[in-house]
Amino acid sequence: MPGIGPRRAAALAAAWADHRALRAVSAFLSGHGLDTRYAARLVGAYGQDAPRVLAANPYRLVAEVPGLGFGAADRLGRALGVRPAAAARLQAAVHAALLRAAERGTPASTGTRSPPPPPTWPTSSRRPSNPPPRNCWRAA
Repeated sequence: MPGIGPRRAAALAAAWADHRALRAVSAFLSGHGLDTRYAARLVGAYGQDAPRVLAANPYRLVAEVPGLGFGAADRLGRALGVRPAAAARLQAAVHAALLRAAERGTPASTGTRSPPPPPTWPTSSRRPSNPPPRNCWRAA
């Protein structure tokens, strides 16, 4: 087009490709019952291959895209027909639980009961006052 230089044309082409990827991801999400506001984050994480990547394993969202938890990944997985006992689903559930626990901090900081302290062992090098009989350690 007249009046558009090569740099401007390249920038417009890149913006058009990004917008096309965003629309494809939005259509994929809405087709599977998820909120389309996640589309920009998914395009940022996976690029224009986001629908293909998510269709292969929707539970990648838990570990790879901040702010998208197990609930969103599970809704997408269920919509795609992932079995409830699938290994990827179970791993993502455990990963999400560990992430939530880490975000909350230690049990003491959350107001819950903290674990008991480790046992203390005597550090003295003295022998006990009543040692066991000498022959108790011999093999029978």
